[in-house]
Order: sequence, then C-alpha cells, then structure tokens
Amino acid sequence: MLAVAGDGGLRPGVFGRDSGSTQGVPRLEYRQSLVPSMKCVYCRKPFGEIHWHDHPPAVVNEQGKTLAWTEIPLGSLQHTLSTHWPVCWNCHVAETFRRLHPELVTDRRAH
Repeated sequence: MLAVAGDGGLRPGVFGRDSGSTQGVPRLEYRQSLVPSMKCVYCRKPFGEIHWHDHPPAVVNEQGKTLAWTEIPLGSLQHTLSTHWPVCWNCHVAETFRRLHPELVTDRRAH
C-alpha cells in the first residue's frame, strides 16, 4: 500500500506492509518492485535501480534525521518503514552531513 499525498508526493506509510513477509522482513520482490518506483522526499527523483550493497535507500523521521535502510534494527523495520519518508542515497548523505556539520554548509537561494 502506497500512501500518496494529493500533490503526488509521499507521506509516512509509503513503504506499507508486505503481507507475505515473515518476521517483518520485506520480501525481495517487494523491495525490487516497490522501492525503485518511489521518489525521494527531498529531490523528488525516482529511486530507479537500487544498489543494496553500497547505496541503500534511507528514510527520514519527523525530526529530519535520516537512516539508511540497513541501519534500521530488524525488530523495528516494519514500524519504521510505515512511519518515515523515503530518501535516496545521495540526499541521505547530504542531509547527514548537513545535520552533523551545519557550520560547513551554506544555503543558497534557488535560481
């Protein structure tokens, strides 16, 4: 179940539930079919092909902290995926840097 906002954007719960999973672990075909078609909440680009071994997708919570999918404890995976927004690898790295080193970041107006 995808949760899509009226403007086509995503809101928490976008990862939904995988009724065929065991112990809260999404099945491989679920990850391969659902996640690549999703868009990053920051850059709005579709995820496309996921490189799970070195550039996994991430999620962001209401406080703005991002977590790579691989950092989510197995026991809380389903809950986390149903309450957080999807983030691509590139935005996860940029937002993590912004959060950890705000003194090194300069915001510029969009043209």
